[in-house]
Amino acid sequence: MELGDIKNLDKLKIELSVNPRNPHTISGLGGNAGEFLFLLENQVVSEEVPSIEEAGFVKENNSIVAKFVTGSDESNKEKHFKFMRSSLTEFIKSKYPIFAEFHKDFSFDQLITKVMSAPSMGETTLLQEAILIASDLKKSLDAKNELCKQLDIVFNNEKEVFIAEFCRAVNCPIETFYSERGLWNKKFEAHMSGDSVLGPKYHGMQKRHEQIWNLILSEDDLEKLQELENYPPHIKIFTARTIIGIDTVVRFNLDERAEISIPL
Repeated sequence: MELGDIKNLDKLKIELSVNPRNPHTISGLGGNAGEFLFLLENQVVSEEVPSIEEAGFVKENNSIVAKFVTGSDESNKEKHFKFMRSSLTEFIKSKYPIFAEFHKDFSFDQLITKVMSAPSMGETTLLQEAILIASDLKKSLDAKNELCKQLDIVFNNEKEVFIAEFCRAVNCPIETFYSERGLWNKKFEAHMSGDSVLGPKYHGMQKRHEQIWNLILSEDDLEKLQELENYPPHIKIFTARTIIGIDTVVRFNLDERAEISIPL
């Protein structure tokens, strides 16, 4: 799933759900726990309007309406989302002053505590369910982390042995395969993997490593990952980032197994 496939209101919720210091949101303003909670707790209707003069958050017939500009192109998207963020802030202050005051310095830790202790309304119940699933998955993955560290060592050792064998075969110094920072030199590694004799052996080793990695996750892990897939994008992404953690998502390639990691 690409960010462009997600509705504007969900994009706004995703943006609000990240760290306040995250500069990579559409608006560039980072996240806001209090305003994220507001959108979770309240039923908001999303509409499209032709111009920014008509856009913003309003209350119509006792309903909260978020009016986004139709078909905003990439050059104007930052401007429009900054406007919608400002409009949301002012809307909450003017229409829900008690909420605005109480959640002025609200943190995501406080949000999680509140949701887990007593989900009140709207999507907070969904978020509570997703947090419980993600917490169980994180506990299972943490238990497998030491195994992953050992596999990293084993796989790197096997790769170094293979590179030494290739260097002897073509009579070149092993230092050729390392950059100044001690990383694999991708250019020479490509030559090695394309070798008519050792190339197939190298690819076989890579395939074996990949198969072992794929077997680390249990059926229960995969089922929990699939359960998270069923939640709205802002909820599954929030739980992936805050409960499971980005490092764990990357370590176990969870973003390739499920659509839980969407760059802003």
